[in-house]
Amino acid sequence: MGERPIDGDRPELVAAAAAGRIGQAGETRLVGLESVRGLAAIAVVWTHAWALSREYNISTFAHRLTVGTIYVIYLFFVMSGYLLFWPFAQAAWGNRKPLSVRSYALNRAWRVLPAYYVCLVILMLVQQHGGPLHYWVAFGTFTQDFSSTTVGQVDSPMWSLGTEMQFYILLPLIAWGLARVARGSIRVAAILLGVIAAGSFVAREALNYGLLGTVPRTGLALGLDYSILEFFCYFALGMGLALWRLQVLARRPRWLDGRLGHSDTWFAAAVVLWILACYRYQWELLGALASALIIGALVLPLRHGRGVAPFRWRWTALIGVISYSIYLWHLPVLLAISNRSLTTTYPVSYGRGMTQLFGIGLPVSVAIGALSYWQIERRGLSRRRRWSGNTLAYAPVAEPADADSNATSASGAESGAIGGAS
Repeated sequence: MGERPIDGDRPELVAAAAAGRIGQAGETRLVGLESVRGLAAIAVVWTHAWALSREYNISTFAHRLTVGTIYVIYLFFVMSGYLLFWPFAQAAWGNRKPLSVRSYALNRAWRVLPAYYVCLVILMLVQQHGGPLHYWVAFGTFTQDFSSTTVGQVDSPMWSLGTEMQFYILLPLIAWGLARVARGSIRVAAILLGVIAAGSFVAREALNYGLLGTVPRTGLALGLDYSILEFFCYFALGMGLALWRLQVLARRPRWLDGRLGHSDTWFAAAVVLWILACYRYQWELLGALASALIIGALVLPLRHGRGVAPFRWRWTALIGVISYSIYLWHLPVLLAISNRSLTTTYPVSYGRGMTQLFGIGLPVSVAIGALSYWQIERRGLSRRRRWSGNTLAYAPVAEPADADSNATSASGAESGAIGGAS
């Protein structure tokens, strides 16, 4: 059930949005998905800049629309789920080429740890003035999310990296379990994944929102409010895309030949869901579904129109390459601008204008991100090794999926989480 080569005279079978390639520390990436990271990184800076300028005022629908870019967190989670699960899905239900879990783990470490620890040490020394010992322990072990005394401290976006690390650790076990139970059936694997994701969503609702008001909100008290228990459902959307792509490539459904098979339809649906999610933040699942539609529009064999144009821009792809470092450093930069101090983070001085916070904060964050990437990230990334013989998780226009492509490209967060560390 391996992938069939893309047929150049069948445009409906071509993932045109992923066309174009760009390098990252000697590894070939596709412009389409790197552009997603780049645009999302810009959106993250915008979100926090607006929040600081308005003191996190989201009292009106207009305010929530303006800061609705907060949902890019789910875009990174969905992308991590898709890209990292793809080689496992191929190994179990596709071309069945073997993979190395050891190399997978080492690649994850080289991807995330160097830039993270350098940023952590600098912020602890400069902004936290050394900080308490339990900060060093919690952030050093990525367990900051399990305590209300550490989550959101030092560099608050780092919470998502803890969640991503939990996903990285559990993914091989989840993939093994799905393959073992499904016994070669993609449909059974998808159903089982859906059941697990539904359980995660219920946990998210119960811990974060009190399960529609029927039980008290207890997530933060239990130390589970930012854990993979809550957020696996969003990673699962990307994993589901990987399974669906395998199924579509094996047997393309007829309805994809109609309007539903056009990426512009998927983008339009994503916008509608995003607006609904902004209307009421408790409907955040719709924001995650919008993210899945965006990633699906880029990686599935659909027909494409003007909607893919932003994902072909090379400058956004270049920002995507350094998006992880931008994610790590952007909030300290914004706080320094807001507080007029490099060494003081709290209390926060709210009310600076967007001209200062975003107009200055974005280019400075990009510059620091580029420096961090070049001096730190790149050195770690160059040590990554091929961990799977499976093909890339996308098929660029007029180019068959390259069987020799390095599957480290599936090391997609930022970020995982917000920062594209995946």
